[in-house]
Parts: sequence; structure tokens; C-alpha cells
Amino acid sequence: IYISGLNKSSLSNIYIGYCSADSNFGDPTVLDNHSGSGIFAYNANNILIEFCVASNNGEDMPRTGNGPGGIWVAEVDSVVIQHCISHDNKTSVGGLDGLGFDLDGGTTNTIIQYCLSYNNQGAGYGIFQYDGATDWNNNTVRYCISENDGNTSSVGSVVLWNGSSINNKFRDFEFYNNVVYNTNGPALAFLDHYNSNINFRNNIFVSQQQSVYNWANNENFQANCWYSLNGEFYLNSVLGFEQWAQDNSQDMINGVVVGMYADPMLINPGNSSITDP
Repeated sequence: IYISGLNKSSLSNIYIGYCSADSNFGDPTVLDNHSGSGIFAYNANNILIEFCVASNNGEDMPRTGNGPGGIWVAEVDSVVIQHCISHDNKTSVGGLDGLGFDLDGGTTNTIIQYCLSYNNQGAGYGIFQYDGATDWNNNTVRYCISENDGNTSSVGSVVLWNGSSINNKFRDFEFYNNVVYNTNGPALAFLDHYNSNINFRNNIFVSQQQSVYNWANNENFQANCWYSLNGEFYLNSVLGFEQWAQDNSQDMINGVVVGMYADPMLINPGNSSITDP
């Protein structure tokens, strides 16, 4: 399902609901761009995507550059993606992406909420800005779940990247009240730190070992629950959560540590098989 206009204002008032995008493997003859996405909206505004599922897409895209996604948007304004499931999406051997959900370059004033992502080869939630895109700002991911995403082509379940390398072109992002569970790699990954006003609040991050790839260096964390399945909080050579919080002024409010390192006691995590949103 592909929506594409000439610019952000050219298409508007779009509804995509109760759809299933499954086993769209991609076009093996396309070598200069991605193919094989489930639902993709580009150059449009005022879009509602809800109660959709995207699964098993993307595996026949042959190139090793940017890849497909389950449900994603780019160069859009005022989108809501809610009550959707994206699982088991793939990419080619050596390819990138194969992600669950993605707020990509030029996205503004957009929300992903009440969504479930699991077993995607790429990130469960990609937060990306590519070079040449219009400004990316004022976006939110909330009340979502990621289970064992980023298990092949990505470095984590939730991944942030700014290909423009300009902080002000990638700003004002809220990520709160989400659960991220990954037995394979980091729960959260920063490919760079070219950003402004990026906030992570009230989330649960569970990983096998180190919770974050390329740790915080311009971002803000408050009141998150961290847990590693091997029982230790990893950050290079620093093993204690309290020490990390105080040394970096993270997960603190007014000088008080408000985050925690604790087992969130999830029930049967990492075993989602829900396919009906």
C-alpha cells in the first residue's frame, strides 16, 4: 500500500484502516532503491493508519542499501499510526532496514501509539532523518511494544540516525511509556548524536547485556526502568546504574535519581504471536 504525492501538501485526509500487508517480498530487478514495504506513505499530510498488520515483507530486495519496512512514512505531516502490528519483516542478505515501524526523513507532527512490533530483522521503531530531507521535528512514539526486533540488519530495537549531521534538522522527539525487550542486542541504539531535544521518559528497556548501543550524548532520559537479562547494567566499564545516572545527569530530576535498574517482571516476554490488531 503506497501513498505518494509531489510534496507534503499535495495529498491530504488519507485513511488506511483494517488492512493486511503480508508477504510483499519486493522486486529483485530494482537495484537503485528499496522495495518490498508493507504500508508506506510519502509526501502527504493528515493521515490515519490504524488496525493494520504488516508482516513477512521485504526479503527479495537484492540491494545492500536502504531497505523496506512494515509500516512507515517519510516527508509527511500530521500522521497517526495506531493499533497496528508489524512483525517478521525482512531485508536482503547484507541489506539494511527490514524494520517494523519508521518515522523517516522529513516527518513532522506525527505519532505512533498503541502498536506492537516483533521479530523484525531491522529495528522495531526506526527514528531516521536522511540527508536532503526537509526538517524532522515534533514526533512521538508512545504506549508501544517492541519484542526481539533488530535481530539481523540493525544494531538495536529502537534506532536513531541523522544522516544530515545537522542537529536542528532532527529535533523535538518524545519516546514515552513504551516497553522494549530484546534478548539479542541493545534495546536502544544511537548511530550518531546529531539531534536536539530528544527525550526518553517512563519506558522499560530490557536487553540481554548492554541496554544501549553508543550511549547517550545529547539526549535526555527521565524515570526509565532498565534491566539486563545477565543481571548487570552495562556501559563500557561502568557497571552501576546509579553511578551512570549521577555521572551523566541522566534519569534524574532536580538532582534526584528517578530512573531505576530493576527487573520489570514481565510475563512471558519475547514470545508474541499476535497477528490480529
